[in-house]
Amino acid sequence: MSPRPLDDTWPAGGGGTPSRPLAGRSALPVLGAVLALGAALTLGACEYRSSEARPDLQQEQQRATAPDQASRDVAFSIYENQSPRAVVEAALMERYEREDSTYTVLRTAAGSTEASRARAGPAEAGEAAGRDSAAGRVVARLYRSGSEDGGQEAEQGRGAARGDPEAASDSVSATIRANRIVYHDAAGRFDARGHVVVKTATGKRLEGEHLAWHEEEKRIATPGFVEITTPTDRIQGYDLRADENLDSYQLGRVTGRVTVEDAP
Repeated sequence: MSPRPLDDTWPAGGGGTPSRPLAGRSALPVLGAVLALGAALTLGACEYRSSEARPDLQQEQQRATAPDQASRDVAFSIYENQSPRAVVEAALMERYEREDSTYTVLRTAAGSTEASRARAGPAEAGEAAGRDSAAGRVVARLYRSGSEDGGQEAEQGRGAARGDPEAASDSVSATIRANRIVYHDAAGRFDARGHVVVKTATGKRLEGEHLAWHEEEKRIATPGFVEITTPTDRIQGYDLRADENLDSYQLGRVTGRVTVEDAP
């Protein structure tokens, strides 16, 4: 007698052709279709709910990163004993008050510097890169500590920043120009970034990409590369530590030209 497959149904008496049950053959495809339909409905519902929640999440993120105050064409003053220590002029000012810190961002109008460079030709772009101009820049004037006429000079300096970039007063110790300045209230420090140029009342000039001014210590620092030019010297180096007048400073990895006076 021939063996019979387990999934076949044989006619009574052992003869004839085996036939497969129709119910057993159609159950699996139907079950698969039901599962696929249920999965599609579940995925669709999840995707729909997430799309509804996304705008609320974006709004919360925007509120968390938005400034508490914003102003245009401002003059931001830092005072010491009712006398100004610094006056910063900028196209835009944004004030942020957070749980762990409070700081003020002063910057140029978005894209103004890049757009002006893009419109300029090669010769004009090279000349503009080397020229110290207040146009489209953040301008900060540091006043000598304890200057009695600092208030009057600060008012004059606010007008001079746009009318005459080279205007200076007797109480201004240094003028700083940058693309962006951030003032940290608790630390009494501001960070200038983006083609930073410093000019002192004694004719010294400093250029770099990042400069930090420490208000109470009356000192400046540059964590990266810097170039200093005086009427007699021109040197380059890294990690500058100096007083805000650049009368005395420390510099690492120094290169350049220094004039040495002969002994009498």
